[in-house]
Amino acid sequence: MSQQQFNEFVEWFITNQKSAPPQAKGLTVQLPVFYRKEKENIATWLLQVDLLYKARKIEDDE
Repeated sequence: MSQQQFNEFVEWFITNQKSAPPQAKGLTVQLPVFYRKEKENIATWLLQVDLLYKARKIEDDE
């Protein structure tokens, strides 16, 4: 994945994260926000989001 593709994905995800239902499936944990700060770790953030989706039992479309 190129830097351009990564940046486009992050922009898309941030936009869609804001429009997603905040309390899907009744779990009362907010999704973490990725701010694109210099020392912010994308791998850690993706793991957190993945674990929350699994905890909410939200299926991946793929």
